[in-house]
Amino acid sequence: MPVPDRIKSLLSTLLVPPALLYGLGMRLARRLATPVHPGLPCVGVGGMQPGLPGTVLVTSWLLGWADHHGLRTSVVTPPLRAGRDPQTMRATPGADPGVIDAQAIALSMYAPRAAVLCDPDPRRAVESAIGAFRPDLLIAHDGLSRPSPARNLQIMVLGQDDLTTGFGRPIPAGRWREDASALRRADMFVVYMTPGRFAEQSGLIEKRLSRYGRPVASVSPRAWRLRQVAGRQTAQDFAGEPYLLVTTESERRTTPEALSALLPGPRLSVIFPDGHRFTVQELRQVLADATRLKCPRVVCPPVTAIRLASRLAALDGGDAVTLWTYDPDVVFGPSLSGGESFRDWWQAAWERITGPTPPEPEYPAQKDAPEAE
Repeated sequence: MPVPDRIKSLLSTLLVPPALLYGLGMRLARRLATPVHPGLPCVGVGGMQPGLPGTVLVTSWLLGWADHHGLRTSVVTPPLRAGRDPQTMRATPGADPGVIDAQAIALSMYAPRAAVLCDPDPRRAVESAIGAFRPDLLIAHDGLSRPSPARNLQIMVLGQDDLTTGFGRPIPAGRWREDASALRRADMFVVYMTPGRFAEQSGLIEKRLSRYGRPVASVSPRAWRLRQVAGRQTAQDFAGEPYLLVTTESERRTTPEALSALLPGPRLSVIFPDGHRFTVQELRQVLADATRLKCPRVVCPPVTAIRLASRLAALDGGDAVTLWTYDPDVVFGPSLSGGESFRDWWQAAWERITGPTPPEPEYPAQKDAPEAE
């Protein structure tokens, strides 16, 4: 049963004191930590809250950029939840999302030549990456609150909630892993919003972030192809057949906008909280709703589809409704107050770290990887 907004607000207020203590504890832990220096260019891509979908878009774009320039790249990322095996595991497109996080699996699909390593111990992950793959670039994905590895650059990805009701609210009052002082570590802010929404919210974004003196740009996905999760079937549309959309709170606006290039609106949208652990009853209800509304397909954003694929297929009736997702292009929208675009900022930042970028080699286009505009 949903919790009324008034009760949510009261609980959030009561949790402010422990949240302040949590933020102070994280700040102290960072000061006392000794980060491991990988000895090669290292870029962090992470958000104040864990698992924000925009981080996958930014990291996948960086992986595509590096591959296009002939650079070997490794990604190190922590498990989204505790309790995983204490070892370094390499993500692959067919990996079990119960063992390796779905974001890592998605990155391995988008950049098959990169090594995407998941490990709760960042020092061990860095040693594994350098020892086994000898990368030219290391990306610390979704590990903003972890001191290791030491970064040359930190790209901070924020969502709508981070700029409104969730701003400055660490755990347990909110979802931030640190207090607002962490925003000072950003070299670039990327807001996970469509270009239109970013323009509408520009006043709020400037109010929250202008004090840090860093460039701010938007990022969002745009579907260029629909893909059945189980199997190799792809499509550009559903020939007018209806579908049911399952998405998360942080993607409730970006997902319909991404799909609008290929599909009309869904017959029904089912929206779950970010980081939600789906129950069998909830998944059965999704299938029942799809059947009742005569929707032969359920469509999810890519990371959610990875999490749900095997679980939906195992349910009775799962064969009557197929699970689909989309392959995204990465759309970097306008920058705040006419500042640098993300690509211009990245090119200049990379050259500050390593010197001028070598001429681009001629590689055949790989449309399976997200592309940027």
